[in-house]
Amino acid sequence: MKQQPFKYDKEQFVHFGILTVVVLLICLSQPFLRYPYDMYYHLITIDQLQDSIHIPNGRLIWHYIWAKIFNLLSILPNEIFLRAKIIHVVQTLISFFTLFYFSKVAIRNIFKTIDKNRLFYLSLWSTLTWFVIFATFSVKYHMVWILWYSVNYQITLPLFWYILALSLQLFWEHPSHKKKFFYVIQIIILSRFILQAHSMEYMYYLMHLFVFMFFYIKEIIVFFKRYFYIVIPSIIAIVYMIKKYQPDHSKFFNYLSLDKLPKLIALIKFDGSHLVGGFNRAGAMFNELMVTILVMIVVCGIFLFFQRDKCSKILELKKSFYFVATAMFIFIPLNIYSAGIFSVITHVFVVNRLFYSSSIFLFLPVMVYAFLTLKNKASIQYINITILGILLSVLIFSKYDYRHNFYNNVKSIYSSVFTTKYNFHLNDQQIKEIGDIIQKIESKQYQKPILYYARADIIFVIKYIYRKPVFSYNRRANPDYIQKHEEAKQQKGLTFIPILIEIPKGFPPLNMYH
Repeated sequence: MKQQPFKYDKEQFVHFGILTVVVLLICLSQPFLRYPYDMYYHLITIDQLQDSIHIPNGRLIWHYIWAKIFNLLSILPNEIFLRAKIIHVVQTLISFFTLFYFSKVAIRNIFKTIDKNRLFYLSLWSTLTWFVIFATFSVKYHMVWILWYSVNYQITLPLFWYILALSLQLFWEHPSHKKKFFYVIQIIILSRFILQAHSMEYMYYLMHLFVFMFFYIKEIIVFFKRYFYIVIPSIIAIVYMIKKYQPDHSKFFNYLSLDKLPKLIALIKFDGSHLVGGFNRAGAMFNELMVTILVMIVVCGIFLFFQRDKCSKILELKKSFYFVATAMFIFIPLNIYSAGIFSVITHVFVVNRLFYSSSIFLFLPVMVYAFLTLKNKASIQYINITILGILLSVLIFSKYDYRHNFYNNVKSIYSSVFTTKYNFHLNDQQIKEIGDIIQKIESKQYQKPILYYARADIIFVIKYIYRKPVFSYNRRANPDYIQKHEEAKQQKGLTFIPILIEIPKGFPPLNMYH
């Protein structure tokens, strides 16, 4: 058989090049490692599970998996910052490609027809919007979601979007039986992981399915009847996992009686008022791009009302309305009653995370493409220039707006890729200097083991990089180590030699959580 000549596909080559640039930027970005934020708890816990042979309960499943991966790759515990970098890059890549996959599934179902080239760019813009639109602030730092949680078990958030995409494909795209089985297996396995690692994201999944059922109840009944042999075992498996792996106990179940209904309503109002008063973190989370997209949705809704015939030629209206409804999840933490209800279902201190359940990030590229299509100007150049122009305009406006939230979102990504702002505040040379001090101390002959006393960040380096015994290390505390060292020296019968490491010249001051 004559071999077919190689065909150069310019579009695929460009797509590959764009994705390669994105991957390289992710690989160049640095994890957030300012001391002693929560990523240190996770890195230390992975260290502690290094030799564990039993799969742990609860959220430790995430730490256990990474501990086994590092064992397999022979990445030693003292390479703790390398471990952080690997987790950050891998989980950021997972986030990018799962959101890209979800965006492709959503957008190709919103529009009645769309070619692969335009679908690629719209999905890419949707994914990039997700990366820059969700953020929060803590103590000193305002950063996008991925920088707060790249070294964290909340990788469950992008995985939720992935299983939602698989679920939508099952209902909307009629895949083959083999693909259906493959999708269902993935949904079950990832559901199990999400429920055990961080179950709140599974609530987002159920919220989206509930809205889906509102729009597609008839179709769901038909689907259940046709594929009962897949659906029933899947539901049983998921219900079992929800019951077994749900770690958080909701206050809601304490009020399931008519006589307690007034107390429940009062609790909802009480928690809701506190959330709207500031506990929802809307001051940092709600930003100028969200407002822009919401205004665009309203304008498009008005246009749709008067031009329904034109819009129905390019849009699947029911599917579009489903995504608009789920985009409105952005308002849950902003309303006293909705915020209060979810505070009772979950916890008042996590309701702010419901911002992350919103599909609002889809709508910038979707509405731009729909508008340009109606105007017969939906070329790739027009699409990209228009979306980029909107983002740059919002960015410039945000820079001079009194909140600067969207500007700070983008700035945090820039800082992660092009600066060392988020690195551990002791550099490589300073870490090596600590090692030299230890080596000099241990070159002397001591008859007892040494116990090191030092400032909290230096103690971290001594314990987790140089693997030496230290005085009562606690990542959240910075005790008066000098006084503790003096007290130890005065004690009799010690089984160790207390050694004080003074702060070397030129080391930066330690401001906890800064």
